[in-house]
Amino acid sequence: MQASRPRALITPLQLGLGVQVHHNFASRFLVSTLNSLGFCSSYYEVQKFESSAAAVQGVDLPGDISNSFVQFVADNVDHNTRTIDGLNTFHGMGIIAGITPGTKRTQPIPRIAFSTDEIKALAKIEIKYYKPQSDRMAELSYAELKNLNTLDKTFRLDLLSVIIWPLKYPIPMWSGFMQMVQTGDYPGKSSVSFLPMIDLNASDMTCIYSTLNFVANQAKRYDITAILTFDQPLYWKALSIVENENPGSTLKSMVLRLGPFHTEMSFLGSIGNLMSNTGLKEMLELIYAPNAVTHILSGKAVARAFRGHMLVDTALYCLLIADIFNIDVSKLLEEPNSTLETTEMKEIDELYSQLSSGELSASEAGESDVLKNLEATVHRKQEILKQSRTAKLWLQYSEMVQVLRQFIKAERTGNWPLHLQSIQEMLPFLAASGHNLYTKTAYVYLMTMQSLDEDHPDVYANFINGNHVIRRSNRYWAGISSDLFIEQVLMRSVKTAGWINERTRND
Repeated sequence: MQASRPRALITPLQLGLGVQVHHNFASRFLVSTLNSLGFCSSYYEVQKFESSAAAVQGVDLPGDISNSFVQFVADNVDHNTRTIDGLNTFHGMGIIAGITPGTKRTQPIPRIAFSTDEIKALAKIEIKYYKPQSDRMAELSYAELKNLNTLDKTFRLDLLSVIIWPLKYPIPMWSGFMQMVQTGDYPGKSSVSFLPMIDLNASDMTCIYSTLNFVANQAKRYDITAILTFDQPLYWKALSIVENENPGSTLKSMVLRLGPFHTEMSFLGSIGNLMSNTGLKEMLELIYAPNAVTHILSGKAVARAFRGHMLVDTALYCLLIADIFNIDVSKLLEEPNSTLETTEMKEIDELYSQLSSGELSASEAGESDVLKNLEATVHRKQEILKQSRTAKLWLQYSEMVQVLRQFIKAERTGNWPLHLQSIQEMLPFLAASGHNLYTKTAYVYLMTMQSLDEDHPDVYANFINGNHVIRRSNRYWAGISSDLFIEQVLMRSVKTAGWINERTRND
């Protein structure tokens, strides 16, 4: 029908295939060839549909967001455009909105011819040049932080996971174990709305000022509190802009958040710095290539760094438990089940089996006498080992890895108090490793967030309910940091086939 009456009928299947092919390959020749064979719509119709869809969306958030929580994330978008002289590359500010629970918009796309200039005008961010009037950041004083003692009801499960893993091999490591046993209420899967980019250097104060005003206007339009996440350099500049604004400015009501994912990267770099020349690098090179270990210790390779630190920490606990219960480690490597001969190990094995089978909940297992006794035994042994400087060093390493686990748990489960406590526990290590920018910025961030319940009670209530993270999967253990969300969604799409990179080369 489409092939026989191409001008009178546009079928969804052929149009959808044409849009998908154009998105993946950005090839006019391929779309036109498939159209001549009757498989998809013409290249002209595909372009008209894309321009019409872009014009209809504009800067609107999809669907009804009255029952959803909206937070904005901004970060620099870099693209090395392939030009002959290497100039005129794109460095701009990308902005997205994370909506939890996610919303959808289903509406017909009118078949209207829009020019490129008309589309640009519909989704244009007004550039507002920044002229600083004062420097109130110079008068900023560091107030004493509240003593955060957030109770993590499942913290003993961390000890169980690192102890049972070498004794009951093969089983999931800590992250898989937690995903298996952690359950609870959560807001639901989130959706993302792409907003226009600003074609200015992201670190420029005018670009940041324009971003702040655009987000503030969007929040005012939908009658919500403006919440915007930046990484450390942009956060500090945005904070200085907000602090220097007049009391009646709309920017004063914004909630600025320091990117948790980038804070985690800085903390991973702190671990690598503090543990330099201790043998950690050589141990990690047994698992990863030397070049990869360099990125791991600097905090750039986050996934590899987390897995590597978890393996080393698990090996340390394996030696500790072997010393406590007089287990032959060499025999453990040859026959893992031989370690279950002791009464304590049998009780731990039974507890793990009940937890993994669902007979016990995570909170019930965490409050069991078996884990409480094990925790007390391990703590006594650690206090004895601290008399040795070498043992004290590696016990401090285990402490840093535990802070990392706690931070990941706070993000995955959407535990706002635990999130703040984890960042507060990172501060001494950030300062000791010379990460001064993140030390001062994280301190100021904690100062502002600890008064959130008084300044913005609506935002605080949403954060307590787990909305400070964004979920791309519909399950409890699936929360990710908002700045990681923009990396996985916007930055990845910029680098994939069919988007900026491929279209620059083919079109």
